[in-house]
Amino acid sequence: MAWLADNWVWLIFGGGMVAMHMFGHGSHGSREKDGSKDKNSVGPQTSGSNVHTDPVCGKEVDPNQGYGLMHQSQLVRFCSRECLDRFEQRPTTFLDQQPES
Repeated sequence: MAWLADNWVWLIFGGGMVAMHMFGHGSHGSREKDGSKDKNSVGPQTSGSNVHTDPVCGKEVDPNQGYGLMHQSQLVRFCSRECLDRFEQRPTTFLDQQPES
């Protein structure tokens, strides 16, 4: 019992850290709770769905698959690492034009 009396602060701190880790982060995804599009998302989406379009190749990308990158405070989704790498080399090229086929 003496150990508990001496270390109660650390126990509360540790419990708080565990609770914050489990419940404090909220949703890490890019969706609002109602499933709507993230206001910071770049690129077209298929009407009425949560599917993004890769700005490099034009493929549809499910928000739970592929790759995402924050570019100028906006989320950009990619179908593959190759498209992400190509975008990182010249981002304005792909944001200023239609996707390649």
